[in-house]
Amino acid sequence: MLRLKTYKHWTDPAPVGCHPLADSPHALVTDLEPAATIAPPEVIGIDPHTASILPVGRPCTLEPYVLAELPGGRVFSHHGVIIDQSNHIVSDLVWEFNSYPLGNRVCHYEGLPEVREIDGSVLVLPSISAWKNYCHWIADSLPRLRAIRDWIERADYIFTPLGRPYHQEWLDRLGIDPAKIIEAKPDTHLRAKSLVVPSPAEPAKPHPSAVAWLREQIPGWSDIEPTRKIYIGRGDAWRRRPRNENEFIDYLADRGYESVTLSGMPSLDQARLFASSAEVIAPHGAALVNLVFSKPGTKALELFPSDYIYPQYFRIAAVAGVRYAAHSSPCERKDPDLDFEFETMLPMVETFLKA
Repeated sequence: MLRLKTYKHWTDPAPVGCHPLADSPHALVTDLEPAATIAPPEVIGIDPHTASILPVGRPCTLEPYVLAELPGGRVFSHHGVIIDQSNHIVSDLVWEFNSYPLGNRVCHYEGLPEVREIDGSVLVLPSISAWKNYCHWIADSLPRLRAIRDWIERADYIFTPLGRPYHQEWLDRLGIDPAKIIEAKPDTHLRAKSLVVPSPAEPAKPHPSAVAWLREQIPGWSDIEPTRKIYIGRGDAWRRRPRNENEFIDYLADRGYESVTLSGMPSLDQARLFASSAEVIAPHGAALVNLVFSKPGTKALELFPSDYIYPQYFRIAAVAGVRYAAHSSPCERKDPDLDFEFETMLPMVETFLKA
């Protein structure tokens, strides 16, 4: 049996496995939104290699949105792992990126930290990687609140990550009382009298209602006119930096583009930037989650390393009504950076600019 080592002082038993919410004892489930299917985005252009990996032309299925109330339910870690009274992880309420024999890595831990008892209701906000990744915070975690605003007031406590400035910025925007917050940390393990869990979106696959709700949180969003043309620079990133990015920035500047760096920019300002932009070009990265704030009809060109092509923002473009294009430049995963392959990329860019 696979066992993943944990801290020696973690002596509470790990979950024995995973099962669906329907098998969770005493769970009270409220259906909020059914499963849905959305059409793929309008595609302006995609190079053959990228098109062979992205789900071009295929519809996307979105999971149902429900609210579960689990008496005596537990939540573990900054990933928001939900464990019911039978010591099973509730698979409908937890996402896992990798495959494990028992369904979730936590089932293979040698133990969990001693549980902390909470005499009250706890509303769970984090989903997998939302503690560190801006995309998963915006697309997966925050929209869990969209149809249960009353629970922000009703819950005795709210379980949420706090490690990044954008966490606190959004908690303040939503009017969440700091006195009610329990910070989600790697070793946090709580058992609540009532654990209140809105289902998270499958990573980077928000419902249209989630996108609409996010836009409603931006003051004046509907009045913003999209006129700007922006390139989101990645020179300050820790990986996947384009070594010849400055040359590309000069090329785009001649075509009316401004280069923008999002590091340090408040999240709400990022949202307004994307809402005000008619054209967006950016290397693959979490900044592109801001397409949820773009106006329908906006054009977006995503630039991939050839060995790091994932469909998050292709799907978000579909939900947000964004017209989409993509290109990949050769890169090996062992190489943290890449060179834009101008010979094949610039014709794609010109097609994008004229669309």
